[in-house]
Amino acid sequence: MLDVSKIKKIENILGIEFINKQILLEALTHSSMANEIPDTPHNERLEFLGDTVIDFIISNYLFVKYPAFSEGDMTFYRSQLVKGETLAEITKTLDLHDFLFLGHGEEKSGGRQKQSNLAGLFEAIVGSIFLDRGLTETEKVVIKIFNPKLAKIGYSRFQHPKTELQMYTQSQLGTLPEYKIISKKGPDHSPIFEIQLSLSDGKLMFGTGKNKSLAENDAAEKMLLFIKDKSTE
Repeated sequence: MLDVSKIKKIENILGIEFINKQILLEALTHSSMANEIPDTPHNERLEFLGDTVIDFIISNYLFVKYPAFSEGDMTFYRSQLVKGETLAEITKTLDLHDFLFLGHGEEKSGGRQKQSNLAGLFEAIVGSIFLDRGLTETEKVVIKIFNPKLAKIGYSRFQHPKTELQMYTQSQLGTLPEYKIISKKGPDHSPIFEIQLSLSDGKLMFGTGKNKSLAENDAAEKMLLFIKDKSTE
């Protein structure tokens, strides 16, 4: 199913040579292909394994590289780095989705562009590297691939408070922050909005701004700082 030239291309992209080429083939095979061709090994188990391996590698990197980071800091950055959107972006950037084997139905429905399929593919490939070459080599590949994003750590914090708080709460609470307008004061040409921000764990924060969006950002940034300070206590 996968010729030698394509295997070589993938190995060149990843910067590693597989000992067991079959495990790479399995990582590239979506379950929809297995549904059409019975008994075809597919990548769901490797996806599960790769998810855990990536999580560990990124966690370890943050722990070692940034000894001053609190648990909240590490959780925050890890959630940004290992989320499905990021993994799907990496897959497309490396053109790995071109090698994904899909069933005809999944292909026709746009499966090659689905975030879940792309993220799952990357996780499965990492899982296959781990089984084939072990943790040390897998870590080298993952860190090299993530390096452009890792280099931005410390420079992007709170640039987008609402987005960053949402990622944190989804990771930690499984819910989204809720924003509610408490008041609107001042003249029409220069109003001041007051926003109440609430989290599902009971935390409350208030923010103000010249418009609703700025007030929400103010509340989100205050909440992020509060969470960070609490995590260092």
